[in-house]
Amino acid sequence: MEHQMFNDPFTSSMSSLEAEIFSGGHHHPAPSPQWPGLDHDIPAAPAANNATSSGGPGSHRKMSHSAYERDSRKQLNEHYSNLRSLLPDDDHHTRKLNNPTIVSRVIKYIPELQKEVDGLEKKKEQLTRASCRPGDDTAPIVSPTCLNDREIMVQFYKKAVRKEATNNDVQMARMEAAMKARVK
Repeated sequence: MEHQMFNDPFTSSMSSLEAEIFSGGHHHPAPSPQWPGLDHDIPAAPAANNATSSGGPGSHRKMSHSAYERDSRKQLNEHYSNLRSLLPDDDHHTRKLNNPTIVSRVIKYIPELQKEVDGLEKKKEQLTRASCRPGDDTAPIVSPTCLNDREIMVQFYKKAVRKEATNNDVQMARMEAAMKARVK
């Protein structure tokens, strides 16, 4: 504190910000370590500068903290909304899900997706092994195509010299159709 009017226990227990407000000083304290994004350079509302108004000495800090908390809640709600949009289209479009339900469903959905990916990888490996027999010079061609940020189309091609369809060709066509249906 630069100057103290009286040796009063009330004023000696004040923070430096409160002392500045009461003394009419214009010192801007460093950002608070508790709220690093808190901007102390914002001009205070008249109630924060006037100690006799109803705002009191800490109203500027309280207003800044409220704005910070509001922005934080807004950002969290956007993240929950993004998570909700990644869930399968069962009922989250017809009714609003609360945040714990969203997190719970995402936690259950991730292992389901992992099992599906593992199963498709095994199927692909089996088809690749079956189609690449010794003496067979035709190998499957895998062509993934990104449709948008949530959909990928995977096409399997096999160069076939023979005119008739083999069992592997039919299996590959079925797998391609199943993947297209699942991606949509």
